Amino acid sequence: MKKCMFISLSLLVITACEKLPVNEETPPASASTSPIRFNIGFKEEALPFSSTKSMPPNPISEPQVSEPVSETAQYNQIEYIVYKGSEITPMKKRHYTSDDENFGVICDSLPEGNYKIAFLAYSSPHPVLTEKNIFSCDSVSDTFFLLKDLEVQTDQEIETNITLQRIVSRIEFIATDLIPSSLAQFDIRVNNYANQFDILKKTGVIGSSETFTFSHIYTVKEIGTRNTKHSFYSFIPGTSQETSVTLNALDGQDNPYFHRTIKIHPQINKIIRYTGQLYTVPASDDIFNVEVNNEWEETINNDFPEIL
Repeated sequence: MKKCMFISLSLLVITACEKLPVNEETPPASASTSPIRFNIGFKEEALPFSSTKSMPPNPISEPQVSEPVSETAQYNQIEYIVYKGSEITPMKKRHYTSDDENFGVICDSLPEGNYKIAFLAYSSPHPVLTEKNIFSCDSVSDTFFLLKDLEVQTDQEIETNITLQRIVSRIEFIATDLIPSSLAQFDIRVNNYANQFDILKKTGVIGSSETFTFSHIYTVKEIGTRNTKHSFYSFIPGTSQETSVTLNALDGQDNPYFHRTIKIHPQINKIIRYTGQLYTVPASDDIFNVEVNNEWEETINNDFPEIL
């Protein structure tokens, strides 16, 4: 009797290297396999990052969204990785993109046995999966993940609903001062950056000692505006190491308007927001208000530490 497995996949917002895409499969030792179909659907309640309330004395108005944001706007690639039993070498690796026909539907076949199946949804550019099952990318995006234990038996039909969970933190910096006309660029330079993710250990990895820079070049329309936001995503490192972030506002000759280094602990599924002056020298050390948003609803407010 042939077997067909239907798995509905949804996103839950909770509390030597090989460049992808590469599809690889190890032929099963047994010729007897069971057809499997994964129907990847996304529940309506799986929303993007929720808005947060800004704290006084520098109120920041939240952007108004006139149309609902599709969940698929949060990612455009899906990794499907199958491990047999306790093996750490994948027997199958498949890469799907939003350009594929029937994106979100995975048809497969597996022989009887126990498996671990990894699903990773993201939109990061230039993804890489190493032989040690480390996923890395040039820039971390909003990312969702599940590692599912699955038992496949002969003559059995399985229908399972599975839910991916957000595995990143978003770090935000919001400027309360106006962008001066002579300002050209804003840089976020990150050290101890967890831009990698261990698929089997389910934790972020700081894979390099190099500095990662996220740059924004200001447009003419942005000059003279305030409440601008700069942000980046990070996986959550499995160690207690702090992420070091240096902020630099520069003019056209790379002269600094603002320079500050802070220490951050990324927290899973949380927005960590710093609000304050980014383009002018502050009159005091208390230049930032800090918000840590848990599940994008409750906010924990902290005073920013003094400049050393």
